Amino acid sequence: MASTIDKPFKTYEEQIQILESRNVIIEDRDDAIRQLKEFSYYTLVNGYKDTFFSVPGTDSFRPGTRFDELLTLHLIDLSINSIIMKYILALENALKTRISYIVASRFGTEFNDIPQNTNTSNDYLSPLNYSQNGNHRSITNSFVNKVKRDINWKRNHPNDCRSEAVAHYLRVHNHLPPWILTTELTFYQATEWYRILKKPEKEIINDEFLSGFPNVSSLSYDEKTEFLTQAFSLLRKFRNMIAHNHKTFLAKPNIFLPKRSYLRLTQGTVSEREYNDDFGKSDLYAILNCCILLINTRYLISALLDDLTHVFSPYEDAKICDKTVKEIFGLPEDILERLRIIAIAKFATGSNQTP
Repeated sequence: MASTIDKPFKTYEEQIQILESRNVIIEDRDDAIRQLKEFSYYTLVNGYKDTFFSVPGTDSFRPGTRFDELLTLHLIDLSINSIIMKYILALENALKTRISYIVASRFGTEFNDIPQNTNTSNDYLSPLNYSQNGNHRSITNSFVNKVKRDINWKRNHPNDCRSEAVAHYLRVHNHLPPWILTTELTFYQATEWYRILKKPEKEIINDEFLSGFPNVSSLSYDEKTEFLTQAFSLLRKFRNMIAHNHKTFLAKPNIFLPKRSYLRLTQGTVSEREYNDDFGKSDLYAILNCCILLINTRYLISALLDDLTHVFSPYEDAKICDKTVKEIFGLPEDILERLRIIAIAKFATGSNQTP
């Protein structure tokens, strides 16, 4: 005997009826159906049912909840996520660019695709070029061997390369320089490459990302490295959540920006009390801070602030279920002012200039 399906198919009309039975006010049924066709019931409704909209312990929404409020919140969510994704991708590219530059300048542009190769004369991916301390030895060997296996496979399957540049170099040229290799690497692989760099190379990258702040000199090499490692991990986590349509404003992954360095770099805009209360520690607010802290061109910083202003300005006086839009998204009401303070401090010395 077939088991009873607990989530059977429902027509759009039936979905409307379910919404109304759960206290959602629908003023225009035809428009609501159009929105359900665009965004789906799961995205518009289930995505927010565990928030302040819901009646705890039930599938019902708070009396007075309007369908257009759910739609508005989702559209704001989409806008914020598109902004975050744009600047996370910019930082991913910045990390890859810095790694490929320092690796090429120190170790050359050739590599030997034999795993476990230790000849550093013609191999920028030789494990000996990278950290061998403690558990870094296994991490280094794992990274190098995986990248070399991937390159070997792509050499034999050039049509399956994600990057046209990599396919072209493997087909036409006799080497694959680091700046071409990085176009095929994931953000995770780029962060692993950063992780296994030795101190002299890592110091250069640390200083390039964090230069300009008046109190950055008070941070040790280890503190800078820990901050960047955690920041890249958090950025990567949110990047993946956005790509899979998760609600980032609800997310608080178990990845924390280190307290001392983070509070110093944010110029007092994140208080110790807020950090201890998990506000700005691993959430959407933390991601925006990471973007402002790590982006190193005035143009991109200005564009980020303009993008956020464009999203929030229409809702300055609006409330949804007695909450402001910024409150809903776990952001301080003065978020733009806080981010500007960090940006001003970052560029105060004139060490960071727009290319």
